[in-house]
Amino acid sequence: MFSLKKLFQPHHQATQKSDQQNNAQDMPTPTSRARNLSFTRLPDAVLKQFPPIRELDSESLRLLNYQVEEAPPHIELFQLDQICDGVYYLLSGKVTLQAEDTPPYTIEADDLRAHLPLNSGPVFTTTATTEAPSRILIVEPELLQIWNKQCRVRMAEADTEILEVPEQLGNDFLESFAQSYRDKKLVLPSLPTVAVKLKQAMQSDDVDIATAVEIIQVDPAIAAKLIQVANSPLYAPINPITNCMEAVTRLGLNATRNLVLGLGLKQMFHSQQPMLMQKMNKLWQDSVYLSTLAFVLAEHSQQINPDDALLAGLVADIGIIPIIHYAEQHPNLDDHALQQLTETLGGAVGMLVLKTLGFSADLQVVPEMIDNWFHEQDASLQLMDILLLARLHQKLGQAGLPMIHTIPAFAKLKDQRLTPEFSLFLIQQSQHRIQAALKTLI
Repeated sequence: MFSLKKLFQPHHQATQKSDQQNNAQDMPTPTSRARNLSFTRLPDAVLKQFPPIRELDSESLRLLNYQVEEAPPHIELFQLDQICDGVYYLLSGKVTLQAEDTPPYTIEADDLRAHLPLNSGPVFTTTATTEAPSRILIVEPELLQIWNKQCRVRMAEADTEILEVPEQLGNDFLESFAQSYRDKKLVLPSLPTVAVKLKQAMQSDDVDIATAVEIIQVDPAIAAKLIQVANSPLYAPINPITNCMEAVTRLGLNATRNLVLGLGLKQMFHSQQPMLMQKMNKLWQDSVYLSTLAFVLAEHSQQINPDDALLAGLVADIGIIPIIHYAEQHPNLDDHALQQLTETLGGAVGMLVLKTLGFSADLQVVPEMIDNWFHEQDASLQLMDILLLARLHQKLGQAGLPMIHTIPAFAKLKDQRLTPEFSLFLIQQSQHRIQAALKTLI
């Protein structure tokens, strides 16, 4: 929770705006019609349906500036490429969103995704039109700026502070796990020796290919797997690679380090109990799929290193591993409790694991932010943006997902070429590479 007390004017002072705010009001609105805006306060329970408003405390909600628009059918709420004048939410009715060169899609107030913002970012990436009488919540655009600032603060503190665990999680098992987390008594996984040595050697900045090969060949299994990956369609070598030296030379030191770390991670996905081992196997398969999607999307973006995206995808759900290991000590644990624990603490535990293993600060925040669709670290495309786009594609078909046009990561892509249709086409075209990577890494 965080407070907006110093950042937003209280509602009863809404008419006492600065000259800058008045000038902003004089700017053209998304449509030329007169807007039927109301300052009626909404119950907190209604506001708390919508992210990131639901992250605010009671005082912040009281000070939050917003308006409610009563819109008749067939009215444009905002237009593609216009400067954003607020964060829009659908309270009731039906709205159609139309992006450039893509089919329109409609959101109704009773849809699972209706609680998500209709837009994010400084520019509208769709045109929104009402299809029925609708009530629209319009929140000052500073809401996302403040929320994003909170995200940046959390990311900056990720390498020095462990996120606090909620005091009450609902049952004895969850609270027992939380206490172990707070007391730093969790048994955390460790990397294989070869992965640790290679990571440490590359941190010294004086490692060359010959040194890297010497380190890798100490572990024949990882060396063999590295050659196999280097020969896969993911990297599409012109000539077959037959030894570790050729693999490292072909891949480069950065890609080699990331792949050795990724291959080492696989050894962590293990459990003594057959049922939990099934969950571990599924978790690893999902992680590999996410990482290969991230690789393909990063490669297409030409802005993010695909090898970095590959490793980031593999560590995105690493926090679930200690949770499953902890569940081994509680044989009567049901799937619902395990799922609740995973959803509540998986991100925080993942940050702890990656910090303990010495991963970079950029990677440490991935587990915490991987399902935070409206996270925005910077105005330019970042590694986390590629991971969020990959996660969205990984979960296609599930209920309650945001549309790709409504998340900040989409607006950062060059020319916004990654439309839903184009991205699906891209992934379909890359299926042979993705499937080959899955077979190789799994």
